[in-house]
Amino acid sequence: MARGRPSLAVRPKVVDVSVGIQVIGEGWRDDPVRLGMDGQDGPLRLRVLQGEQHDDGVRPVGGSFVVMIDSTGLNPGRHTVEGVETGRAAPLRAKDDFE
Repeated sequence: MARGRPSLAVRPKVVDVSVGIQVIGEGWRDDPVRLGMDGQDGPLRLRVLQGEQHDDGVRPVGGSFVVMIDSTGLNPGRHTVEGVETGRAAPLRAKDDFE
């Protein structure tokens, strides 16, 4: 089990071409993490690169995961990706911003 606070890091920070963003999660427990964007807790079009696909989220392996989120059609400007652990009364949360 990971210790401390979980984190999310979005790469790149500034999206020039709308192909996708990479989200790196570290310090998570083994419970699935649901990702949302701009306050919307809806399913995102994502591809899991590290971790395990779980419904419309990702289950960390060894406390970490890496996903690609499709950003096609995303309006220009500042956006926030948030990860919320599922299945717990007091879920872990983390977020990061990008443009």
